[in-house]
Amino acid sequence: MIHRVWLEIHKFIVTHLLLFIFITVLFSISVLFGAIVVQALENSQKTELYLYFNSFLSYIGQLELSDNTIMVEALGRNLKHLGILWILGLSVIGLPVIIAMVFIKGFSIGFTVAFLIEQYSIKGLQLAIATILPQNLIIVPVTIFVGVAGIVFSIQLIQNRIINEGKSLFARFIQYGIIIAISILLIVLASCYEAYVAPNFFRFIEII
Repeated sequence: MIHRVWLEIHKFIVTHLLLFIFITVLFSISVLFGAIVVQALENSQKTELYLYFNSFLSYIGQLELSDNTIMVEALGRNLKHLGILWILGLSVIGLPVIIAMVFIKGFSIGFTVAFLIEQYSIKGLQLAIATILPQNLIIVPVTIFVGVAGIVFSIQLIQNRIINEGKSLFARFIQYGIIIAISILLIVLASCYEAYVAPNFFRFIEII
């Protein structure tokens, strides 16, 4: 079963390789853009962000490791993002919004990492590597994969209405659903790291 699912995923990637390349390049550009925007911020804006981030660190430091607050927040945020991508893929107008969401995701990562490095130097880099990179090694590929799957399904809906005149897309829908189900499992794993592992690094890396 697992081998068959893997074969289907591999086939999907090969079939839509150009789209995967496009979305990956778009994501990379958005990360770079987010880093550039940090440099363009005024000092007053950077100061406000600095104070906000320090208050966030204090909040994290006050939580017990057994507290599930961060898990609930992380899982809710990540599943919400995934759910929106999925719903957009089920509509004929979702294609441009999916592209925009992928761009925004990359922008937020690039902005956050660049801000940490600029404000906290080497410790900011350590914090980014320890608390942002690991879960995003899962979340980013999932976002790109689900984004591509959503775009593909959205295009198929458009083609079905214009060319195929109502031909059943049930098999395609099942394939899309399997991709989402696997993505949910990966998102749960990434959220567990964000909630139960990453906060430890906020405590160990003193940057305030």
